[in-house]
Amino acid sequence: MSKTQKKERCDYQEHESRVFNLTLDINDLKQQVQYLLERRDIHVTYLLQTRQRLETLVLGTVDNILFGGSERPRSGDEGCSFSRMFMDQSDGAAPPNGIYEFSLQLDKPNFNHRSCTIATTQVMVYVEEEPDGDNEEAAEVRKICGEPGGCLVEAVGEFTGRFTRQIIVSMFPHVLSDEMMVARIIGLSITCPARLLLYFNAHRTIVRQVAQADVFSALAALQLAKPVEFAAIMGAAAA
Repeated sequence: MSKTQKKERCDYQEHESRVFNLTLDINDLKQQVQYLLERRDIHVTYLLQTRQRLETLVLGTVDNILFGGSERPRSGDEGCSFSRMFMDQSDGAAPPNGIYEFSLQLDKPNFNHRSCTIATTQVMVYVEEEPDGDNEEAAEVRKICGEPGGCLVEAVGEFTGRFTRQIIVSMFPHVLSDEMMVARIIGLSITCPARLLLYFNAHRTIVRQVAQADVFSALAALQLAKPVEFAAIMGAAAA
């Protein structure tokens, strides 16, 4: 065998060896990729199960807050009472869209005989492990709720209460000049479409709670039922 043939044979054997080793490396890499994909699927499944479990627990907590922990079946229009939570206006300025925002406090209630009928309760935002996929709302909820596992729960329904002097002072101060009208307004019942937002951390502790009521909708009903009182309440706006 000539030197050229020997060299060609040696080169071919080296090439075959490199191809074989490369094939082994590729197969090993495929196995590693498959393993990582399986681990990813397991992790995603775990995260989904954890999220579902936490959401179920949080919704149960909300149910206990709104309905006092009763286990009996409830009708869709059954009301709930905020016996331990009172509403205090967080901003005295009248909003242009008629949506007043309240923060829930433990003292100084504004409405007498407060009650709320809840139509739907749902988890709006869940704080995921990684912030990369957060939109603007999710990023804001993450700031409030903290570590992964926190969430924002929305309860939508109707809030019913009776006017007190505090409500008149904070929302309709122009009426205070007419004490007789104030006396007629105090005790009037209004029903507002309401939205309750509860921010939970990963330990199911409420870190922030906000209630919103559509005042314009309530005043429209009041205008039909009590036009004189409505005119007094809206006197400043009319002027």
